[in-house]
Amino acid sequence: NMLMTSLSQDNINIEQELKANEINLTFDLSSEEGKEPFIAGKQQKLSTEGENRPQAQRLKWDKDTGQLYGEFAHPIALKGLKQASDDPTRLPNEVLSPINKLLTEGSIEEGESYRFLVYNRQRKMIYYGQVGYDDRLITDSTARLIFHLNDQNEIVSYEMSHIQKVQPQGQVRSLISSKKAVENLYLYNEIPSKSSVVSAQLSYQQTLRVEDIIVYKPVWAIVIRLDAHSLKTVYVDGINGTIIQNPSDLLPKGQGGDNRHD
Repeated sequence: NMLMTSLSQDNINIEQELKANEINLTFDLSSEEGKEPFIAGKQQKLSTEGENRPQAQRLKWDKDTGQLYGEFAHPIALKGLKQASDDPTRLPNEVLSPINKLLTEGSIEEGESYRFLVYNRQRKMIYYGQVGYDDRLITDSTARLIFHLNDQNEIVSYEMSHIQKVQPQGQVRSLISSKKAVENLYLYNEIPSKSSVVSAQLSYQQTLRVEDIIVYKPVWAIVIRLDAHSLKTVYVDGINGTIIQNPSDLLPKGQGGDNRHD
């Protein structure tokens, strides 16, 4: 049966290949091929009135980038962040609960539409993505929320962008599986040996912009831990399986734009 498997179209056993290259896979890959549509929405201008929110803040809107910048009057402590696990895609509830409070109490506009994505210890940033459609997150700079921490692990500021009136576009498309996405990355040498593949999430990324309407396509967002200090996120087109070069990533422009979150 092993022989048959190696002769099938897949012709590589990705789990074995990774192991042979000392690449650690921290979750189970799936061969399931889902279906999702393209989606579209409009960039939303966010309010700059911050004084009377539960957490007082100074706000500034940048119309060129469609980003809101906020600075809290009082830093917000995140207990337990020092002890957070090595997995950047997981944070303990005691860390997330003060953030959830910010999102639900009205301190951050549209806060309830964002979900935790990844914690970048090196850069002292916690990334959230906006839910786009079908519980899938948008993972690019048009619909994100990034918290900036000081050396005491307190949130001092944030930047965010938001998409409104999100609707599916046209019919659903057949997608490649997470297994196929990781296989493609491996075959194109995007997964260095001795690294760890820590998550593969189906999400949405900008593919087209017509004035203030943005169209998004389904992509696999795959987080790779390169070493103890650095991560990178690589994106694979969910429909045709190509590797997306220069994605309009979650990262702020001009800061490690090769999508390493060092």
